[in-house]
Amino acid sequence: MSRLYRTLCALCVPVFFIAGCAGQTSKNLWRNVTDPYYKYINTPAKLRFDNRDLCEPYQITLSQSVADVDYLLEQLSRAMDDSDRSPDEEWVNKMLADFPWLGGIAVTDGKGRIMARVPEYALKEFNLGPLMQEVPRQRPMDLRAYTMESPMGPEIYIAKPVYMQDELRALIVAHFDMRALLAVAGKPENFVMLSSKAILWPSIYDMQQTPLMRDDWDKLGAEDTDGMLKNNVGEFYWVSTYFANMRLFYALPASGQFTVKREQLDILRQAGSFTAVKNVN
Repeated sequence: MSRLYRTLCALCVPVFFIAGCAGQTSKNLWRNVTDPYYKYINTPAKLRFDNRDLCEPYQITLSQSVADVDYLLEQLSRAMDDSDRSPDEEWVNKMLADFPWLGGIAVTDGKGRIMARVPEYALKEFNLGPLMQEVPRQRPMDLRAYTMESPMGPEIYIAKPVYMQDELRALIVAHFDMRALLAVAGKPENFVMLSSKAILWPSIYDMQQTPLMRDDWDKLGAEDTDGMLKNNVGEFYWVSTYFANMRLFYALPASGQFTVKREQLDILRQAGSFTAVKNVN
């Protein structure tokens, strides 16, 4: 179960309360306290939308539609966080096998000079600039991510900085086009995906007609984890999550009749052209 799916579940699940335990032995008391803790707090919660009255239909649709995508992004983040242990050829091959939607992997020195890269050349420009900068209020060795716009569509970068004492000695970088991930992940027609810098996936909607074309997404994400945006056509429901230190947003219509452009799904048939291993149909 992905982080985002758990977050959306939490929006629809009532708070659990532990009843008073007067008169019980200390052993039973401890069991009654620890059992709910390990059941509901310290293990992945197995929550279901059994009571549909607790959730709006669009919340359920969004959570179910993006679960696979969010899970894959979480798995990539975990793999990148461990990448400084053994970024050798074997590790690169395993990453490309585990995440066949990646556009490439690179290792640089502390100045951003490329030491190794797979593939050596790619269709899109390769730009590491923002990844070289430390992020305020973040540990220097934490994962960094950003979105780069290009004429061929936005590219998402994630990097693991490697430090020796206070000196940046290397960056281990993976990058991908969101369309390649969507081609292997589920129901891309059910949601829009974006960052504060770019529309990562417009789904089947004419984005100019939606209320999603705005430049204050980071502000919205800082103020809340989900919400509504409306215009004269209708409303979109959105929810935010993190990919490394970059906010990502998923959204779908909650009301209204927005113009549909289903031909945008055709681009997913060429998604394999954006991958390092050309095996995405």
